[in-house]
Amino acid sequence: MMRGERVMLRGKIPADAALDYAWQTDAELARLDACPVISMSFDEYSREYARTIRDPSPRRRMYAVETPQGRHIGNCVYHETEAGADATEIGIMIGEKDCWDLGYGRDAVCALVAHIFTERDFNRIVLKTLAWNRRALRCFNGCGFTEYRRYPVDGYDFVFMELPRRTWEASHEPAA
Repeated sequence: MMRGERVMLRGKIPADAALDYAWQTDAELARLDACPVISMSFDEYSREYARTIRDPSPRRRMYAVETPQGRHIGNCVYHETEAGADATEIGIMIGEKDCWDLGYGRDAVCALVAHIFTERDFNRIVLKTLAWNRRALRCFNGCGFTEYRRYPVDGYDFVFMELPRRTWEASHEPAA
């Protein structure tokens, strides 16, 4: 479990399937993630979800984002960009809309970044977000990410951002 100032990140569990399914079948959330709304039944989704939790990929780590009261409000993930790479890519979604614009996403990203740079050997964290998603851009900039490229992917305009380890370490050095 990882703790931020406002959230906790914990490993995914089978009970998370219901909310994750609801979020992945929400058209507004799918639009923010530049992906289609899933069309499988909840039963199919639950079986696949259970398999993913039971046999996770060694190159991908998924976490639930919870409030201090234990409310599951979203998810975050990191995965290697390619086998043996020195970079990892992150993603986040706050699925509970009443929790938007309250700092939970920023806190979750900062907690995930701290975990990655203190527990793993990656030298850089990258991400991509839609160019029009101002909320996400503010969140990622607030965590220290900077834009390094804009690029269209599958008809969407994406901003690619990065946070090098040395930049993060410089901002987290203990005061002298």
